[in-house]
Amino acid sequence: MSKRGATFFIGHDLRILPPNPNGSDPYVGPLPGNRWPEHFTIIPPVWELENEKPERVFKVIGQCARTLSAFDVTPTGDASFGRQVTLVDGLEALHYMMVGILDTHGYADQYPRDFIGPDYNGHTSHVDGTLPPLKPTHVDHVSIFRHNVLGEKFVERRIKLKGK
Repeated sequence: MSKRGATFFIGHDLRILPPNPNGSDPYVGPLPGNRWPEHFTIIPPVWELENEKPERVFKVIGQCARTLSAFDVTPTGDASFGRQVTLVDGLEALHYMMVGILDTHGYADQYPRDFIGPDYNGHTSHVDGTLPPLKPTHVDHVSIFRHNVLGEKFVERRIKLKGK
């Protein structure tokens, strides 16, 4: 894909942060060092539509995600997709739900199709060469990560799934 401009992707943030004293979500906002945190990728980067702000699709993603119950996923081993990753089983249903939302909102041509649907491999990249532990992980939220035209990386919003 040779598109340029702002992108977003959907994932599960693996950081563990203390609560903010002011009550705001500590996971939302600019990312330290302008680097992506360790996360599970649910949908790879999506190019934002040229003449439409993505808030409409973000709202639908939030509405749908809040109907899902939290669940566990299991890392299964390491692989390489041009960089080292750890594969994760258990994200497929959430992945397909998000693909359906994006496709029905005009984003079908906005992301690389070779990482979607049957070619999807849930994974986490190795941030700073650190291998994540191969133990089940509780997925209780999804995050919308953004990369704007100025090159700034930030978490747009974090959507809590139903408790478990």
